[in-house]
Amino acid sequence: MQTLSWFNSKIGKKIFRDYYKCCATCDEIFENGLLVKSKEHAEVLYNTQNDFEAEGRVMNYRDKK
Repeated sequence: MQTLSWFNSKIGKKIFRDYYKCCATCDEIFENGLLVKSKEHAEVLYNTQNDFEAEGRVMNYRDKK
């Protein structure tokens, strides 16, 4: 799991995560990555990662595909 400071350090950059079959958006993020747009966006990603982890689903965000 990544820390909030890790997500904040990625503002303006693209990040990637493991494949998770959920929806078209998840497919798109796996294929093309996700641009972290703002501090608020970074916090949403951090909180979502934690929510999924609590359900036993690891997102595994990283810098490279």
